Formats: sequence, C-alpha cells, structure tokens
Amino acid sequence: MSETALVRILGYVDGFQPTVAEDTLVHRMDLLGGPLFWPLFLSTVGGASCAIEAFDVDPADLSALGEELFDESQWPVFTLAVRDGHRVHVVLCNFPGEECTDYLVGPADGGAAVRFAELSGHFRGPGLSWPELVTTSQQPDADLSAGARMLLLLPALGDTATPPAARELIAAAVTSVGATCAQRAVAEELLDSSRFWSPADWHTTDGVSWCGGPHTYRTRNNPVLGLFSTAFGSASGSP
Repeated sequence: MSETALVRILGYVDGFQPTVAEDTLVHRMDLLGGPLFWPLFLSTVGGASCAIEAFDVDPADLSALGEELFDESQWPVFTLAVRDGHRVHVVLCNFPGEECTDYLVGPADGGAAVRFAELSGHFRGPGLSWPELVTTSQQPDADLSAGARMLLLLPALGDTATPPAARELIAAAVTSVGATCAQRAVAEELLDSSRFWSPADWHTTDGVSWCGGPHTYRTRNNPVLGLFSTAFGSASGSP
C-alpha cells in the first residue's frame, strides 16, 4: 500500500461542517517504523514532553514531520486489527481550528465506525481500561509489536485501577520503539497526563464492560457497548 493510500471509515467524515472530502483520510502506517514518529506522537498526542529527549532527536527534524502529520489537507490514519475482525482507527483529525485525535472501532461487518475516545477541547473519554489496553496490545499482529500497539492505544486509557507495574510495562514499550533514555519518565508522563479526562472506574455488567467517567462514550446505556467489549476482549471486571 502506498504512503498516501486513501482510507474510508464509514460515517466518520459525515458530520463535519464545512464538509470534509472523502479523500482526506490517508493510511500512514508506514510512518511508525521511522525514527521520528514516536517522539512526535508521544510528545503531542500522548502529552509526554520528555519523549523528545528520550529518543535523542533533533527538534528541527520533528518540526518537518509535524507539518506532514498535522496537515489540514490530509489526516493520517493508523489502523489496528482487534478481536473478531473489528479494527481500531486512530485518526489525527486536522480539522481547521479544531484539531483532535479520534479513536474509533470499525465493525467487522463493514458498518459505520463508532468513536470510543476523542482527544480535543471537547474531549470524550476515557475509552479503554487498563486490562483492555494490555489485552489488545498483546493480540497477534504481523506488522506491529505489542509495544507499538500499546503506545498507539495508550492515549485513550483512563482507569483508576491501573496498577503501579504499568509504568514498567509502558517504559519497556517506549524502549521497544527506540527510546534510549528517560523511558520511565516518559511512561509516567503518559500515564499522569491530565490534559483531558481523569482516570475513571470501570465495571462489567452481563459480560459487557462500561465506564463510570462523566465524559466517556462508553456509558452503561450506550447501545453499541457490546461492540467495544468484543473488540477489546473485556468480559471481566467489577459488577
């Protein structure tokens, strides 16, 4: 697939005003193997300012990639396969004046994608519990390591039950994608970022996981709640 292959996420661009062209979404998984992607992604989307130091990169080089990633005419999409044929789309939504990062599940049946987190001024989340993040990051993937999957999904996390050991696991993930120092500091910033929602309690009722946070999409009465639990393998938790 070429670097700028188009991506169609059913229903995603329909609600934008002014209208967003269908050819705005572009597949950019090719960027994840480069030396600059992770320090830029973790320092911007992830909120870990020390990521630039951890990867020992030149900020001027990051600026050039930033112009590409945050180009209003092309919105990069990173797609992960999850359970039962569903997919997660991470979209750098470069809508003029309202830039955000959207996390969506694309159903296996080809139906309209459903947001589960939004990092923006009108933020919605959290979208993942800690067990869901770990389980989903460890699913088999021919293209991405478990560490890369974890770091792409991590900004959607928010869980009061995240264990202390999470910092070591995330630090290992940061090391796995190229960081050479300060990995623990990056992990702490990623976990402790308070730019958007606060950590929330997660529950399971009738085998379906839901979130008690005031800003989450994954409320107990969300009609597609089962889709998220299936995609993320979350059939356990507190009632």
